[in-house]
Amino acid sequence: MKFAQIALALVAATVALGDAVSLSGDCKKEFQKYAECGDTKAAKYDDFVKIYESEKCQTYYKDPIAALKKCDDLDQDTKDKLIADVKFSQAYNILHTARDENGKSCPLYNSKHDIAKVKDTCGSAKCVSSSIEAYKLFAEGKKLNKNKETTIEKFNSILKELEACGGAAAAGAANAATDAANAAAGAAANATDAAAAAAGAAANATANAAGAAANATQTALNNTANNVANATNVEQANASGAESIKYTVALLVATLYLLL
Repeated sequence: MKFAQIALALVAATVALGDAVSLSGDCKKEFQKYAECGDTKAAKYDDFVKIYESEKCQTYYKDPIAALKKCDDLDQDTKDKLIADVKFSQAYNILHTARDENGKSCPLYNSKHDIAKVKDTCGSAKCVSSSIEAYKLFAEGKKLNKNKETTIEKFNSILKELEACGGAAAAGAANAATDAANAAAGAAANATDAAAAAAGAAANATANAAGAAANATQTALNNTANNVANATNVEQANASGAESIKYTVALLVATLYLLL
């Protein structure tokens, strides 16, 4: 598949949208008010992004017939062709403004290579998403205007390849997210275990401190009791000694009295 043909057709559709369908009078004038929305060559990249993302252009691309009120009386075939051209313009804008994760243009933008460029696109989730959006619009436009040179089969073939690699990229992202979630859960579990261990250590320290305090209190009580007991014993011993002395003196006095 030669993407050069696609790119040239898109450029032609973008630069001269009014030439694709027969517009005249007020309808043509109103149509020209939105020319800047698809003119990627008239402004620098950053400026065009602002133009394309403006409310005016987004409203136009969302529902061109509603935006082009002066064109409401067109016959249905002409309306379909006009809508088709607007879809082609929007699709090309998407590829023009899309950037990969490194800020570079996506492989399918103005590509002159074959379907290998789709495979190159698979390396960027952003480019895959933007390219899928663009080629859906290409296919929708082709259904409305069968006179377009590029066949709908080509658009659908590219879209199929993009969706295939998009699914693989989504699966990879999902796996990465799952791995990250598991890692976070493991870290949380380890943190919980560490917190539990710290709490256990704190509880043991508190219990040991309480035990030590209780032992100290008991020791103090025992020492106090022993001191009191010793003091009592001393007092009792002293009292007993005094009584013995008194008794001995009394016996001595009695003996002397008998001898006299």
